[in-house]
Amino acid sequence: MQSVKMKIRELIFISLASFVISASAVEPQRFTVRGNIEDIPDGVVLNLYEENGNLLTTVGQDTVSDGSFCITDTISSPTKSLFLSSDTPGFPNWLAKIIVAPGSVTTVTGKGFLHPLWRYTSDIPRQ
Repeated sequence: MQSVKMKIRELIFISLASFVISASAVEPQRFTVRGNIEDIPDGVVLNLYEENGNLLTTVGQDTVSDGSFCITDTISSPTKSLFLSSDTPGFPNWLAKIIVAPGSVTTVTGKGFLHPLWRYTSDIPRQ
């Protein structure tokens, strides 16, 4: 009789653990980094990077047109730190940190090539 009760308890525990694990997994959702920058020429390529160990890998990029750009990708973790920069001559050798989350939209506004001075806003408190 005890063996049957233990088996039932184990089965209930395994079922609940499986439910909790599957419920906590976040489905990949899109995030967007959208910007409108004044006094920046068409053709500037902006890159969005993520840290991969000691390396930075490109998550996405867009070419500025009429001062606007938009980079989207998917994310399955609750939040992630990404970095915006450009290899275009005139841009500072600097990475601007952007926090993204599933479904988030980060708006970037600014002027000129000094992207560390641009304004980065979103509904993520750490932004």
